[in-house]
Amino acid sequence: MQFFQQEEYDNLRFLKYVYGNSKLIDKKLSLSLILSSVVLLILNQNSTVYSLIYALILLFFGHQQIKLTRQNSKKSLALTARVKRIFAIFFLLLISLIAGVYCQRLVDNPIIFLLYVLLSIQALALLLVISNLILQPYEKYTQNTFLKEAKQKIRELKPITIGITGSYGKTSTKHILSHILSFVAPTLATPGSVNTPMGVTRIIREQLKKEHKYFIAEMGAYGIGSIKRLCDLTPPHFGILTAVGNAHYERFKSVENVAQAKFELNQAVNHNQGKTFINGDGVDQKFVKKYGQNIILVGTKNVGADGYKITEVKQAQAGLELKIEHKKAIYHLKSPLFGTHHAHNIALSFALAHNLGIASETIIAALKSVPQIKHRLEIIEIKNSATIIDDAYNSNPTGFASALEILKLLKKKDGKAILITPGMVELGELHDLKHQEIALKALANVDIAVVIMPQRIQSFVKTFKQKMTKSQQLIEFESFLEAKKWLDQSASSKDVILYENDLPDLYENKISF
Repeated sequence: MQFFQQEEYDNLRFLKYVYGNSKLIDKKLSLSLILSSVVLLILNQNSTVYSLIYALILLFFGHQQIKLTRQNSKKSLALTARVKRIFAIFFLLLISLIAGVYCQRLVDNPIIFLLYVLLSIQALALLLVISNLILQPYEKYTQNTFLKEAKQKIRELKPITIGITGSYGKTSTKHILSHILSFVAPTLATPGSVNTPMGVTRIIREQLKKEHKYFIAEMGAYGIGSIKRLCDLTPPHFGILTAVGNAHYERFKSVENVAQAKFELNQAVNHNQGKTFINGDGVDQKFVKKYGQNIILVGTKNVGADGYKITEVKQAQAGLELKIEHKKAIYHLKSPLFGTHHAHNIALSFALAHNLGIASETIIAALKSVPQIKHRLEIIEIKNSATIIDDAYNSNPTGFASALEILKLLKKKDGKAILITPGMVELGELHDLKHQEIALKALANVDIAVVIMPQRIQSFVKTFKQKMTKSQQLIEFESFLEAKKWLDQSASSKDVILYENDLPDLYENKISF
């Protein structure tokens, strides 16, 4: 259930993961039941003894598995109302299966009884999915009720709504823009990585107030139509498209599909006669020409007469500095953020705020105090300890490359630059190529590469090992906890450590059934 929740109750993805992963297919419990059955058969015991022994074995393994899961999990199961409903249906189905055994007298035949129990154990994940499917009409009714309430609240309060989407950079851009707008008026932005219809709905219902002038909604895409549903919920007056790239390639299968999904935001903004601000360097111009309307480009290349051109980017030890040109005016921006990829996020936020009529001096002042973004190139310095670059929530090639540059920038004399990463996810058929490319980037910036679950990213491991110098190292661990123990013993206060990406329990777990 914990894994099912982390897969956002996606039935097919969950079943594919469970039954495609040997660790999650039960072996220990089933083998114990088989061995106990052999012993009971030799001793010629009756069905009552079989039932009692099976129950004791099930209780023992159940207790042990719950204990191991709690110890090894990074994100525990949240006992939400939905989880409780799924559990309720699940246990009803399970009880029905057990009752069926006794009603049909299958328990009298030890072989058939054993097969029935083994089949039930292997089908537990399937029963969760069936329970979820049974509940779908109710969940849909409940969600529609909440959606209607949220839509009505948006219509009544009428905040200036801004939608932000992109293959990457949307959460960081939202963070920066929210800080700028909060300088001039009460602003509400969806927190963290909340970017689904029900997540946004909850924020509107629980947190949106009449005093909020601006509402910023991050919009995630899990397929064509995802952004449209979010725009129907929160009709945007303005939009930001940070990038169209390979993130979530596994879901979309092609960059063309990604572009089509992301530009649904532009279509909704255009319907409201607003403007969409697009990263001209992160979105192929062919998609802009094909799908874009009423757009303002932001980037380092040709951005047109109304665009905002980034003319200079400098990463200093105090933060990021950049220059932007707009209609012959030059703006000097400084922000205590790290990573050159943030230049576009800052520029997009500046451009939108500027078009809202906020004075450039106010925007520039606000940018100087933007707080670091949690787990997104967050620099953590503790006295007498290694410097930490926390980029745990980053999993795209552009951000990864930028983080490696920061690692080299912050490296101290006589210290080591250490990378800890399990690699990136959801790259589909580009998985090997992108990890090979990032390995080459790492070779130019890293002294020690610590790879977690190396079997996932063999192209990275192979490339790094082939080309690394005598002074460089590549160390392999099966879990983050093992890597952390090594760090505690080996890292010094002069070192700089980059934590790049943190896999969920679905990808990195030591649980084996």
